[in-house]
Amino acid sequence: TKQWYQFTIARSLQQCRISRCRQLQSMSGITPLIFS
Repeated sequence: TKQWYQFTIARSLQQCRISRCRQLQSMSGITPLIFS
């Protein structure tokens, strides 16, 4: 269904954002307040 599709996209985007935040945080050592 369309709702499930949107939910899957939202979840994958959220996970991507979280992993990206962690990557930037470990690289710079600064808490990524910009992305929250």
